Amino acid sequence: MNKGAHRIEEIILAALEAPEAGRRQEFLDRECDHALRVEVENLLSAHAGAEHFLAEMSLQLNHTATTASDTH
Repeated sequence: MNKGAHRIEEIILAALEAPEAGRRQEFLDRECDHALRVEVENLLSAHAGAEHFLAEMSLQLNHTATTASDTH
């Protein structure tokens, strides 16, 4: 992993540990220049989208399993 990618990974992991949006924004303000901030925010957004997708799939699977067991 190159130095830039390693730095992005460090920032993302630290940002994910700050659950409050305000604290995350303050952290990103301190740690990122504009270009890095855009890249990190895009990756954080993709991460949030993936979490939402997995949660939705889990709910659908649970519903399907419950419905299937109720009909047998």
